[in-house]
Amino acid sequence: NIALDLAYYIEERGFNAVPLPMQQTDMDLKRGTYGPLSLRHAAVEAGLGTLGLNLMMLTPEYGPRVYVTAVLTDAEIEPDKRQGKKLCLGAACGRCLLVCPADAVKHWGLDKRQCSTKAQIHGVSSLFSYLDEVLEAETEEERKDLLHSLELVELWQALRTGAGAVGACPCCLEVCPVGEDYALHLKEQFARIDGGADKEGKLAAMRQAERNQESIPGYEISKHWIEGDLA
Repeated sequence: NIALDLAYYIEERGFNAVPLPMQQTDMDLKRGTYGPLSLRHAAVEAGLGTLGLNLMMLTPEYGPRVYVTAVLTDAEIEPDKRQGKKLCLGAACGRCLLVCPADAVKHWGLDKRQCSTKAQIHGVSSLFSYLDEVLEAETEEERKDLLHSLELVELWQALRTGAGAVGACPCCLEVCPVGEDYALHLKEQFARIDGGADKEGKLAAMRQAERNQESIPGYEISKHWIEGDLA
């Protein structure tokens, strides 16, 4: 709604403007659950923040606890400067890695498919799996029970509203210490987290690689958006 209001505001001043959907894919152009433009990277270029260890966009005010959208326009607007320094400590912190229930956080990267197993628990793939159960039901009675179950209602509701179908896992958002809001609302609750021995070992290996000044592919690819204006 904010993007739409902004587009109207721009158009009222004689320019063209189109709000860009942040969570909609044109299947004729791309394959996968991502939109036509990476708004995280655009937000970094616009000076809103920098990318974190899991490549979420962090802001000084709210850390990763933000949604971003965009408006395309032919109006000439002077851009803000990029953030002057990176906001994420990376493996030196690693809280997002430790708390991730899907173990999807990489060394400056994210396994999106693995992340989706927790972030989209009632997404399209869950619906397909459920429909497979319906089709494979051995009796008519069993099939009817599946079609009238609360689980199917929950799937329908999630896909209709987005709740549970898009971004349903808040774990890395809650524990990230970046952002002025963290100390006010989250620090006390998430002061201590235990990721388990496997994740602790994974994080220790990342830290050792950095001490050894090894080349880290994820960092090299995204350095421009991780380091802010210093890159």
